[in-house]
Amino acid sequence: MRFRGNIILQYSIATFAIIFAVAAALSIALASQITDYQLRSHIRLYPELISLLVKQNAHISTIFKSPSGTPVSPDVENDLRSLFGLGTIFRVKAWSRDGTIIWSDSPEEIGQRFPDDPPLVEALKGSAAYELGETEKQENVDEKTRGSLLQVYTPVVSGGGVVGVIELYEANRDLFSQIARNTLFVEGLVAAAGILIYLALFAIFYQAYRRQQRVIDDRNHIMGVFGQHVSPEVVNKLLSQNVGQGGEMRDVCLMFLDIRNFTAFTEKANPVEVVTYLNSLFEFMVDCVNRNQGIVNKFLGDGFMAVFGAPLPDVKNCHHALKASIEILNQLARFNAARGGEPTHIGIGLHAGDAVTGTIGSAQRKEYTIVGDTVNVAKRIEQLNKSLGSRLLVSEQVWNGLDSKPRAAEKVGRVRVKGHEAAILVYRVA
Repeated sequence: MRFRGNIILQYSIATFAIIFAVAAALSIALASQITDYQLRSHIRLYPELISLLVKQNAHISTIFKSPSGTPVSPDVENDLRSLFGLGTIFRVKAWSRDGTIIWSDSPEEIGQRFPDDPPLVEALKGSAAYELGETEKQENVDEKTRGSLLQVYTPVVSGGGVVGVIELYEANRDLFSQIARNTLFVEGLVAAAGILIYLALFAIFYQAYRRQQRVIDDRNHIMGVFGQHVSPEVVNKLLSQNVGQGGEMRDVCLMFLDIRNFTAFTEKANPVEVVTYLNSLFEFMVDCVNRNQGIVNKFLGDGFMAVFGAPLPDVKNCHHALKASIEILNQLARFNAARGGEPTHIGIGLHAGDAVTGTIGSAQRKEYTIVGDTVNVAKRIEQLNKSLGSRLLVSEQVWNGLDSKPRAAEKVGRVRVKGHEAAILVYRVA
């Protein structure tokens, strides 16, 4: 599966990475809080036990008031060693307020000072504190209890204040196993929540992606229906509005354009020359239509049909159609001058009225088209150019739809066209 350009894959990886990072950070934070809560719940009884021991053996508090380095009496040492009987306690230390170890079951530690030890500082404020010990510190711990060392700093209160701290080393395998199980449970919940959030976000994104794809498909459909030569202005309007698939009646102005003597030209020229010739003509002709808010609805071999006023309404459709026609004639004159040889002649017919517009076709191929009597009349008016020796004819309906009439135009009169009962008043513009 290609990564570049695959927005679904890119989103999946990016979202997964973000949620994984957030979930990992949350898991670590929750695991730390759970561990702290369980350990503090576990050690909350130690201050009471130490307080009870000091009350029963008042001489214990005297060692914290004696100068540092003063030997501990056998009675005090026995009382301190009695703490080894508290569950899983295997080491004991006594600290003075200045951070000096005044007694330890390891005599070589006596006299050492650690005044900035964080849990010691916390315990001297009156609250039990703890520290998780390192493996290499676990002397006298068998292999079954390694990795579960807890150092508890318990304040010693005497005379209404803290006079020192007793540190207890505890190897409680069951406690740490319970903490591990609880941590694993929370991490599992966080992982499950992360997966659910990821799936929910993916579903939301996928729906948005599908909606965007439908918009793109609609755009491609519009471009397919109206061809490559639709003006950008018309395309933008089409994309901002809903073009219905069903038919509708529209007031339009239709242009039929035909290249004269094209059949004779094709008999003399080879296919490449014919296509090149047509493309050269249609290039500027279609551009003139586009610039004037029209669209070329279909090419007819040696001509085309253009519509003004559909699929989007245009109150000046007659004006735009006439302007586009005059521009085409002017451009054709320049084309003939530049090309030399036998000049190209065309005929243009314009007619306005109501017509049925809509998308027709099969499921595989659809086309936007215009049908009705208006279309037939426009085509017949264009054919009148041959008999009248004109280049641009417009119907009475187009003439009446113009805000300003072309000065060079002249009334031809009413003529009959094939397939239409009533005579049509026609004006010669060029």
